[in-house]
Amino acid sequence: QVVMRLAGMPGHLKTVVKVVEAWRACAAPALLAAETRDALARAVRREALGALGGAADPTSATGHVAAAFALSAMPWLLDEAAAREVLAAVDDGSRDDVAEKLTARLSRDVQIFFVERRRSSERLKAAARAAKALGLEGTFPTLDLEYRTKALENALRHNVREAAVGLTLGEPRLHRQCVEGLLRIEEAVLG
Repeated sequence: QVVMRLAGMPGHLKTVVKVVEAWRACAAPALLAAETRDALARAVRREALGALGGAADPTSATGHVAAAFALSAMPWLLDEAAAREVLAAVDDGSRDDVAEKLTARLSRDVQIFFVERRRSSERLKAAARAAKALGLEGTFPTLDLEYRTKALENALRHNVREAAVGLTLGEPRLHRQCVEGLLRIEEAVLG
């Protein structure tokens, strides 16, 4: 009853998770009644997505963090579709560390969704970092190269030669593009 009452109150999700952890129910969801699990699931979605109309509340970054904290502690709480929805709300670019920690606790399919989502939104560096951290380099074998290629193009476009050279270290497939770009921006001495 206490957990359900707290779960129904916005802003108390972290407290609820601490109580559930103290009861050792995070590792054993069967210890919680179905109605309590449902109340927790609603609280996680509410905090992540915002209370109004399913849209995330842009003024409440703490809600995103609380939802990620709760779902990390209880990855069994939501089905895959709801977990993806919460993850999409949490992964807004403001707290990549929180989104990545959460993703590591979720299913492989959700992890792949996470990397694909970042890739499709042109957050290539974050996508490549997540793929590596989650052990998904085999699933996304060209992602690091995509990130480095795009970053190299930007570095050359802005005449940042140090970044251009640094991005090609350890990636021989980019050496030619780097040299040609440096020559193009009249850095023949480095080229």
